[in-house]
Amino acid sequence: LLLTRASLPAPEAAALGLVDRICAPGQMLDEARALAAQLAAGPPEATAQVKALMSDIEALQTALTAETALQLTRFQSAEHHEGVAAFREKRQAKYPDKS
Repeated sequence: LLLTRASLPAPEAAALGLVDRICAPGQMLDEARALAAQLAAGPPEATAQVKALMSDIEALQTALTAETALQLTRFQSAEHHEGVAAFREKRQAKYPDKS
């Protein structure tokens, strides 16, 4: 898309995960204002940190790589398996004591 400058219909963009919502014609400004109000009502420090992280693409890539590695490790852990089993069985997880 970046190289061809082709346009993409909104439903197709949504199906590809490029947009998270589609609004009716003439409603975009109202939708944008509602989203802005929602974001403004959120935690200011966390919002600022996320914005700072997003502005530094190298830091973002490093964080995503680290998160991926951590998730791969955690998905294989006994804690993860117990947490999933507890969720499926609708019970409290029974983790070993920290010693």
